[in-house]
Formats: sequence, structure tokens, C-alpha cells
Amino acid sequence: MPETSREIETVEGRSDRQQRDQGNQSSRNVVSIISQFADDNLTLVRNISTVLAVTGVVVIARSIKLITKFQAASEIPARFIERNVSLRGKVHSITEKGVEVEHVPIYLPVLSPVLSKHKGVSTSPLLVHLAGVELTPEGRVWLQKNLAPAQTVWLKLISREDDTLHCLLSQSRKGSMWSYCVNEEVLRLGLARTCACRRSPA
Repeated sequence: MPETSREIETVEGRSDRQQRDQGNQSSRNVVSIISQFADDNLTLVRNISTVLAVTGVVVIARSIKLITKFQAASEIPARFIERNVSLRGKVHSITEKGVEVEHVPIYLPVLSPVLSKHKGVSTSPLLVHLAGVELTPEGRVWLQKNLAPAQTVWLKLISREDDTLHCLLSQSRKGSMWSYCVNEEVLRLGLARTCACRRSPA
């Protein structure tokens, strides 16, 4: 009787081992098949990977509006203003209302031209007011001399009021890689006085 039990245990042990071996072998077979397919269709696999990566970049860029060109204050998401996001732009002109700046979004080769909503359409500049600053007439003249058209500037969003953006405006010093805040500079030079920066709902 004991021998019979041992035989049964031995048979069961063999059966378990065989099942495990078959399972391992089938797993190896699946891996081998996938590897073989990948080797045989390397170009296809690379193309699929590229398409997935590009799609991911497009989805992310669109969701956070990295490549969107803003042409009005109302187009800027409220979260950008809440987080004081900085936007890049080019000076368009200096008016009595403020600084007109053309927004320059992040450029992604191939994708940006395809995804641009304003392709072939004349662009409208954003109206920017220097946050916390009330310019004197001399201050406006200084801005006209120091903010040349097409010059690159950075706008740190502070608040929005109707069609006007209240921002900290920065630009690079001539002949230097360092930038300075225009708001602080006009105050330092006595070309403006401080005023309460109205924080209206974004």
C-alpha cells in the first residue's frame, strides 16, 4: 500500500512537472513568435512606435495648449493666469492703451503648421498692460524707444481684465543674455508710479 501511494505521488509529481514544462514552453513559444514577428517586420514596428510617439506629443501639446497661438485675452486658459504662466511674444506697437504683443507659441516642426488654427489668417496682437504700474507720458516715450517692433519679450501673466492682460513684461538687455523686468525698470527710472493691480476673475 505505501508503495502504491509513493507511485501515485510520483505520477502526480511527473504530471505537475510536465504541465509546468508545457506552460513554460508555451510562454517561450509566444515570446519567440513575438520576437520573430518584430524581427521580420522591424520597419513596421518602428513606424508604429513613431506614430504612437507623435500622437502622444500632439495630444499633450493640444491639451496644455503649448502650440496654440493666442490672439485675444479671452483665448488664454484661466489656469495659465492662475499659475502665472509666461508667454513669449513679439512687440507689435506701443499705444496709449498699453503694449500690443503678438503671441509666439512654441514651434514644433511639421506639427505646428498642421495644427495651427490661424493658418493664412492675419494675426491680432494681445493688448498688454504693465501690471502694478501706471506710466507717465515720459514712460510711454521710454517704452517706444526701448521696445522696438518685432523685439522678443516675455509676458508673465498676472491677471486679465476684459481684453487686456496685466503682465510682468521682460526683455533682454542689449548686448546681454540677461533679461530685466520692464515694470521694475520704469519704476526705478521714475517713469511710472505704482498702482493697485486689479485681480479680476480669469
